[in-house]
Amino acid sequence: GAVAIQSLSAGEAFRTDINPALLYHQGFALRPELSQADHDYLFTNEWRGRVLDERFLALIPTYKNSFKLFRRGVKAQVPCDWGLDLTDGPEALLPGLAKAKLAAQTARLRTMWHLQNGRPEEARDDLLAAFALGRHVSADRVLISALVQFANENIVASVIAENFYQLPPDTLTQISDGLKSAPPQGL
Repeated sequence: GAVAIQSLSAGEAFRTDINPALLYHQGFALRPELSQADHDYLFTNEWRGRVLDERFLALIPTYKNSFKLFRRGVKAQVPCDWGLDLTDGPEALLPGLAKAKLAAQTARLRTMWHLQNGRPEEARDDLLAAFALGRHVSADRVLISALVQFANENIVASVIAENFYQLPPDTLTQISDGLKSAPPQGL
């Protein structure tokens, strides 16, 4: 069959016929192996309204490859199938849920970093990737997956609201359009 290709403005092309769940799992696997101290530093400090320090600026770019794949999940042209076996009922394993929420929390930090460095388009792409991931995570129609979807949506909405004044009008329009064209909610 034909291979679907998506082209980016930077000239990078990638396949759009890959199951988004596979892209997300690959992105999860590429997350940096931070020490507990570095993880806590990023995710337990309140960063809103602060100038990002050297340690933050050294850690947050290490998520680049994960977000490269998360962004591709937005452009996927095939259904998202997590390959879950729900025959175990309440004992079924759902390994992507916590990682999906952490991706949205990371998108919050990356948005602050992008905006502090004058890259609103990068912030837009990370936010839309986290939003689509939340929508895709609920494709299995499991209640707890829908709750993670709602958490991701709330994180993204909060980040947009917190940084509204820093986002150019064109970027805000593109974010709005991206939210409207996101995959459907799972429940």
